[in-house]
Amino acid sequence: MGKLTPQLTTHLQGQISPAVKDDVIVPLTFNVGMPYHDGLFFFDIAFSPDYPSRPSMAHYRSFGYRINPNLYANSKVCLSLINTWVRKKIEKWNPNESMVLQLLLSIQGLVLNEKPCFNEPSNVAWPGRFWEKKSAAYSEDAFLLSCRTMMLLIKRPPKNFEGFVMKYFRDRSSFILLACKAYKNGSAKIGYCNHQCESSSCVLEKFKKLMKQRYPELVVTFSRTGASLGNFVEQVNVGKKTAAPASESQARPKHKVDDEEVSKIEEGIVTKPTTNGDNSPSSSTTLTATTTQKLIAEFIGTFFLIFAGCGAVAVNKVYGSITFPGVCVTWGLIVMVMIYSVGHVSGAHFNPAVTIASALLGRFSIWQVPLYVVAQMGGSLIASFALSVLLHDPVSATKATTAFFGTAPVGSNIQSFIVEIIISYLLMFVVSAFSTDYRAVGQFGGITVGMTILLNVLIAG
Repeated sequence: MGKLTPQLTTHLQGQISPAVKDDVIVPLTFNVGMPYHDGLFFFDIAFSPDYPSRPSMAHYRSFGYRINPNLYANSKVCLSLINTWVRKKIEKWNPNESMVLQLLLSIQGLVLNEKPCFNEPSNVAWPGRFWEKKSAAYSEDAFLLSCRTMMLLIKRPPKNFEGFVMKYFRDRSSFILLACKAYKNGSAKIGYCNHQCESSSCVLEKFKKLMKQRYPELVVTFSRTGASLGNFVEQVNVGKKTAAPASESQARPKHKVDDEEVSKIEEGIVTKPTTNGDNSPSSSTTLTATTTQKLIAEFIGTFFLIFAGCGAVAVNKVYGSITFPGVCVTWGLIVMVMIYSVGHVSGAHFNPAVTIASALLGRFSIWQVPLYVVAQMGGSLIASFALSVLLHDPVSATKATTAFFGTAPVGSNIQSFIVEIIISYLLMFVVSAFSTDYRAVGQFGGITVGMTILLNVLIAG
């Protein structure tokens, strides 16, 4: 669990009150049990002139890295408490009850937590073992970025906190390096290695490779704080001597951040994404999908859903070669395929009703609803247009026209209404079971939803 530094706790208890008008800088540290353990994170808290009528503003010193879905690379802190995220009214700032300590506790307990991957709304759509693996990979990436932040803090500490930063890492560097050593050797899982490095499970090979590259950099950087790291330095020197020298053409360029770039990043005016040691993007591109990526995924998924499903109906109407069971199987297969293809990116909504329902339940940002709906409508319209062009017969103009005949109920309106209620309830029951209960076996979500669609089409047409 996160903790306030002793100096900060004293300052907060004695200084922060409804009458405070000045800004404060808040350093937070975290214990083992999460990917942010032993890190040092600085937040600038700015009090509005009419505080506490309006919430204070929070600015995270990110150095251009997005180490958490709620902490953006441009330093924005995304929390419903300070009205930067849309959630239930009870979670928003209440002038009669809310205070800045509540904001700090929210960052500790809700943001920088054990499994930050699930802070992203779309990442809870299909929970289970599959997402647990995703969560572990996310935590490994977050720890790598946390290490990068440590090194940048030592290089460029906040004003008036220079001595504090140096002393903190001078005292904690040996513990951090012991944990890093266990991680790079694959003998401990991120966040579950205590100061004696007792292992519980292994990490991904990719992470071990990146950690081995980052480890010598940490040793050198921590040495500058005056920490006694003799054994660690010797191990790094021995490793350099025994390692095969790489040619200059094979050597990877290391990421360097100069003072001017850091200043721009802290001010939120950098548009060029930063990279980590292996030249891979280190902001939201590695840790979570961007809004643009989600919209593209929804567009593609909806396009193929309509193209395959409605295309099967149209082709069967024109040529009669697919048969009704074939149409049912087509709908089920395309839903399943698209869920597994883009579900990890956008959540695989493919339907404005699903998007709106997710937003109302607080599992999706309400500000993204219009964008999702536009992407879904665009995908369906383009798919319909493609089918119209492909099935158009210049010789027989009526063939394409009759292909797009639509559907009509065979019974009375009340019978059709009841059937629609039943099959819609079945579909939403299955989807909700996988999207709200972490005990569900998430990797079977696509199969189950696809088979439910198949069953609905088979029953109701």
